[in-house]
Amino acid sequence: MSSRTGRAPSRSLNGAARFRPGWMPWIWITLPVLAIITFYIYPFITTVFVSFTKTKPLRKIGPFIGIENYTYVLNDPEFWGSLRNSLIYAVCVVPLMVLLPLLLALLVKSYVPGIGFFRALYYLPAVSSLVVISLAWRYLLNERGGRACPTT
Repeated sequence: MSSRTGRAPSRSLNGAARFRPGWMPWIWITLPVLAIITFYIYPFITTVFVSFTKTKPLRKIGPFIGIENYTYVLNDPEFWGSLRNSLIYAVCVVPLMVLLPLLLALLVKSYVPGIGFFRALYYLPAVSSLVVISLAWRYLLNERGGRACPTT
């Protein structure tokens, strides 16, 4: 930076001209902003709008009915059962899906008797040969006597 003007010098150290217009950062953020609008904001706004209409799936948007859809859902016992199941899942399964891998990672890193065998079992899926796995599936799905195919 030049100390007098506060602007970047017009030439670099080797004498080549610099190309740094003020609009260049806007070009760099245009694509991510368009992606966010296209894949997040537009579908969200469309979903909220459609929720206030009487629309069938894969059909044109139906007539506007206001909050009738919401009153129907809030009075439906199946909705409350689904909400209860979702909450149970979120409270029970999600913490386990965070804690279990963390505990396994700590176990793999620790030094306890027999840890070598555990590490071998733990890393076996990652290091299994693609050829061995494909041969196993070929055997299982064989039309003439494969374990996963019914006999004809």
